[in-house]
Amino acid sequence: MLLAELLYKHFNMINSRAKVFAAIIKALILCRGSNYKNMASEIEGETLLESKIKSVSRFLDGDNIDEDCYYEFIKEHMPPGKVCISIDRTSWELGRIVRNLLVITVSYDKIGMPVLFKSISHRGSCTANDQIEIIGGWIILLVVYL
Repeated sequence: MLLAELLYKHFNMINSRAKVFAAIIKALILCRGSNYKNMASEIEGETLLESKIKSVSRFLDGDNIDEDCYYEFIKEHMPPGKVCISIDRTSWELGRIVRNLLVITVSYDKIGMPVLFKSISHRGSCTANDQIEIIGGWIILLVVYL
């Protein structure tokens, strides 16, 4: 099953949004970066790149993914057995906006799936309190969903 079809069925979103979501995931997996142009270039079809960039921007600006649905998706697709949990600070360039994030990721077979994000207000390393807060969220996530 294609990723866009899987996302369409699970998240109950319109097909065009599922295709944009799939393109964003594909760009991140291929380590193409988090800028709009790289994500948009993964959207299939003959549409102009500028239109694809606008689609990515609208998707990321909107509230398109239900949190409970996202965690259920992770639960359904997490591989059995041991996985690696990592915590990292990253910067996402979203248009003119730069977002600094602290992320917890579940990694398996060289692919990481972000499960929790915490926006941090500064570049560089995060504080111990930032780390404690996101790890606390991970513990709650384990108890409630996984």
